[in-house]
Amino acid sequence: MPCNRCVEGCWILGALALACRLSGAGAEHIPLPPDPSLGKVDKNSLPISLEWFGNNCSRPYLVIGVVGDDSQHPHTWLDNAPHRSFDLLLMYYGQDPDFQCEHCVAVYRRSGAKWQLLRKLSESPVWPRVRQAYKFVMIPDDDVLMSTHVINLAFHVAHRFSLSMAQPSVCRHKDSYSYWHNVYQNTSNALRYTAFVENMAPMFSMDTLERHVLPTLENASIGWGIDFLWPLLLEYPRRGIGIVDAVCMSHPANQSSSGLYNVTHEKGWTAGEEYSFFRDNWNINQTTWDSFGLKEYPTSIVFHAEPLPEGGYELKLPAFCPKTFSLPAVIPCRTVFRIWSLVPWTMLGALLLYVVVLRMKSWKARRWPLTATPRRKLSGHRSLPTKEVYLQLSP
Repeated sequence: MPCNRCVEGCWILGALALACRLSGAGAEHIPLPPDPSLGKVDKNSLPISLEWFGNNCSRPYLVIGVVGDDSQHPHTWLDNAPHRSFDLLLMYYGQDPDFQCEHCVAVYRRSGAKWQLLRKLSESPVWPRVRQAYKFVMIPDDDVLMSTHVINLAFHVAHRFSLSMAQPSVCRHKDSYSYWHNVYQNTSNALRYTAFVENMAPMFSMDTLERHVLPTLENASIGWGIDFLWPLLLEYPRRGIGIVDAVCMSHPANQSSSGLYNVTHEKGWTAGEEYSFFRDNWNINQTTWDSFGLKEYPTSIVFHAEPLPEGGYELKLPAFCPKTFSLPAVIPCRTVFRIWSLVPWTMLGALLLYVVVLRMKSWKARRWPLTATPRRKLSGHRSLPTKEVYLQLSP
């Protein structure tokens, strides 16, 4: 009976594991070794880990968020999660060992600065899956506030106008701040073609990300100055870089000192020294800008603007995941998978124990064989109608 109960339990556990996998809730856990190249981090940081939950439906865009313990992304970016056109991959630099992301395709836990985390993520085993699955990527800071609709429409406009690099505009509000005036929203336009995109929430085509962004991240930390480099590498296309005015994001000024910005550069550089490195190493100066026909500072240039359609944008999204389902929150899929991963080892142990027991029985049978003899009737054995049965241990 106990064995039957064990078998029934395995069947139930297997069914739950299959349901979790089909719902996309099951995680493939990929442990990653410590890496001293990420610079000085807190000794109490969580172990480096990467969990891939899978993209079980075909959303075309990806948000790679860099988040800590104070991130507002569940309440803003995912305020209408069932109707989003993007998947979410989080690079988590916080300290909560129980941090979870219900809607994520992956969670990368690691201390470090934004662009170093992205560099290490791009070197991980899951990056080929990311590269193949998505057309456009946004990489926002965790202090950026924007709704699901804002992200959906920003991706739509950037993809529709075939941009290589873009960003949502910054909302004109007393509590919303950017150092660069040109990135504030112009409500007359759907899009402005520019020579600059700020690095708080940049958007890249996958080709641009692979060819021009990832190769430049070795010396990047919080990224001061690197947002001047990427347009240069693209050679300042007149219709390839843009600010999406159809929507805007809010960047609270009082959050600019959050943990995301309080990371020591691996080379000990200050933010100003990081900026100077990119400026000097890549000759980002007026002489270079003149060679590309730029007569102003790149942050001030608008090449052209696409007017906002009359009545604004009405974005109609297809049902990206109509056949997927969600499990009730009471089903702990992560626990199910941790236990299920032990089942093969448990079965192997049971098999070895079974073999040992059989061997012991065989050894005892050879040592004390049972043979038929007429000399002694076993007590308590009833006589059969035709003959009596006699057994005795042979001497």
